[in-house]
Amino acid sequence: MMVLAGPGSGKTFVLTRRIAHLINTHHINPSEILVITFTKAAAGEMQQRFLSLCEGEHPPVTFGTFHAVFYSILKETSRCRAGSILSEAEKKKILRDIIRRNSYDISPNADMLEEILAEIGRYQNFSESSFEKPDENINFIPQNISPELFHNLYHDFVHTKDILGKIDFDDMALKCRELFQERPDILKRYQARYRYLLIDEFQDIAPIQYHLIQLLAAPENNIFIVGDDDQSIYGFRGAKPDIMRNFPKDYPDAEIVALQINYRSTPQVVSSAGKLISHNRNRFPKEILSAGESGAPLRIGKFEHSSKMEEELFRSLLREKKAGKLADCAVISRTSSCFSILSEKLRQAGIPCGFREKVKSIYEHEIVYDLFAYLEFCATPPMERSRSQFFRFMNRPLRYISREAVNEIADLGHLIRFYRGKPAMQETVIKLKEDLDRMRAMPVFLAVNYIRKGMGYDAWLLERFGEKGAHSDDESGNIMEFADMIQNSAKGCRNLSQWKAVIEERKKEEQDHKLSLQDDAPKESVTLMTMHGSKGLEYDKVFIVNCNEGITPHRKARSEEEIEEERRMFYVAMTRAKKELALFYIDCQKKSEKEDDTSKTMPPSRFLKEIV
Repeated sequence: MMVLAGPGSGKTFVLTRRIAHLINTHHINPSEILVITFTKAAAGEMQQRFLSLCEGEHPPVTFGTFHAVFYSILKETSRCRAGSILSEAEKKKILRDIIRRNSYDISPNADMLEEILAEIGRYQNFSESSFEKPDENINFIPQNISPELFHNLYHDFVHTKDILGKIDFDDMALKCRELFQERPDILKRYQARYRYLLIDEFQDIAPIQYHLIQLLAAPENNIFIVGDDDQSIYGFRGAKPDIMRNFPKDYPDAEIVALQINYRSTPQVVSSAGKLISHNRNRFPKEILSAGESGAPLRIGKFEHSSKMEEELFRSLLREKKAGKLADCAVISRTSSCFSILSEKLRQAGIPCGFREKVKSIYEHEIVYDLFAYLEFCATPPMERSRSQFFRFMNRPLRYISREAVNEIADLGHLIRFYRGKPAMQETVIKLKEDLDRMRAMPVFLAVNYIRKGMGYDAWLLERFGEKGAHSDDESGNIMEFADMIQNSAKGCRNLSQWKAVIEERKKEEQDHKLSLQDDAPKESVTLMTMHGSKGLEYDKVFIVNCNEGITPHRKARSEEEIEEERRMFYVAMTRAKKELALFYIDCQKKSEKEDDTSKTMPPSRFLKEIV
C-alpha cells in the first residue's frame, strides 16, 4: 500500500495505527514487523507514539533508520565489527591526507572536506540498477569539483578504507547488497524475519535503499509506504522522487490512499502552497484542503535593500518577543549563508535566536584566517617564517605562485630569483613584497583595508563566492558584508595580538548566547533554519527571507528536474506555517544602502509569481 501524506495530514498517526492494526486485528507477530525511518529522532518518536497505544505492553516491533537496520544485518552476519565504523573526523583526516599526499590543487579546509564527503555519499547512492556498482555510475556528475579529480579522490578514499578495514555509513547499503547477492540463504533468513515492512518519508529514499527494501520484501511484498512526492528535497543525498512515482508500476496490485486534509495550516497557507506546487509537472496530482479556520492573508514583503528587509523582520520579531511568542516563530532561508550575519544582528537587537543546523560564526570564516596569515607573515622575522604560513595567502588573490618555488622560510628574495627568466612572475612577487613591507607600518584596521582594496583580496572573494565561484552556500552580497564585519572588529586594535583577542571574545559572546538558549526553559527564541532543515517542523509564524532569483531557486538549478526540486523546497518551507506566513524579497539593484555596492540585480523569485 502507498499512502500519499500531504503536509500536516497525520502520517505518524497513520503509521502507528497501521502497526497496531496488524497486531491486534490480523494477529501478526510483532517481531516480524520492521519500521524504517530516515532519522534516529523519527524512529524514537514513532516507537514512543506506538507504545502509547499498547497499554503498558512492549511488543517487539523493530524500529530503526536505514543505517541502523543495515548495520545490524552486517554485524549479525560478521561482515562488520564494533569499532569498524569511521567517524566524520576520521573520514576528514583520511581525505585531508590524500589531498596533501597527492598535492591535489584544492584546499583541504573543513568546508571543502565536507563537500567532497557529501559528493562521495551521493555517488555511492546513485546506482540506477540493482546490481550496479559505484564504479559504473558513468552518469554521475560531481557538483563542486571536476569529475577527474573527484574520481581520483574517490578511489584513493575507498582504497584507504579497505587498507584500514573500516567502513562508513554510506558503505553499509553497498555491503548489505553484496551480502544478499553472494548469500541468498542469508537473504532468505531476513525475508522470513521481517515479513512486514513499513517505511516513513518514502519520497526521500535513494535507489540502493529501495533495491534492498525490494529484496527484503520479496516474495510476499508486504510493503506499506508513507510519503509525499511534493516534499522530496534531498536530491543532493541521492534521493529520487521518481522511485515513489513509479511504485505503482513496480507493484501493480498496490492500493493507493491519499491523505488530503491538512490539520496544521490555515486555508490561506494551504491554498498558496497548493498554487505553487501545482506548477511541478512530475508529481501525483493532489488537492490538499485545510481543516483549520480562516487566518491571516499571505504577506509578501518587497524591500529596496537587505537592511530594510532586516528592519521589518526585527520589528515583527520584537513584537512577538513582547507578546511572549518568539518561540512560535521561524525564519527560513534557502541556504544558511545569511545566518551568521543575521544572528549577530539579532543578538545586537536583543532578539534571542537558535539554530536548527550548524551555523559557523562569522569570526570562524576563512576570511579571518586569510587576514591573520597576511598579518602574521608581516610580523614574523624573515628567518622565522614558514612555508605553511605563506601558503595560506600567497594565491589569495591568485598570483600563480607555485608551491615548489617556495623555500622553507618562504624567502621572497629566493622566490624572485626562482622566477628569473619570467618577468611577469618576478614583477608579481616584487609587488607582493612591496605590499607586505608597506603593511608592516600600518595599524591593523588600515592593513586589513589595504589587503582588501589595495591587493585585490575583495575582487578575489567575489570571484570565489560570487556567481562564478564554486561555493554555492555564500552569496556574493553576503561575502562582502562578512568581510566588512570582520574588518570592523579590528578598529582600535594596535597589533595582531589585540585583534585576535577581540575575535576570540566575539566568538565567546556568540557561544554564550547560544548556550543560554539551551539552558532556558522554555526556549524563548526565534529559530533560524534552511529550507532543508525545516522539514518536519511547524511554527505559528514563518518568515521566508531572500525570496529572489539566484537564491530560490538557487542559481545552480538549471534543468527542469532541478527547478522542480527547488519548488518542492519552497513548498516545504511554506507549509511549516500554522497561522501566518510572510515572504520577503529585495527589489532593487543594490543589495545594501552602500553607494559603491554594485551587486548584480536579483529579481523576485519566480515562485512568488506562481503563488499570487
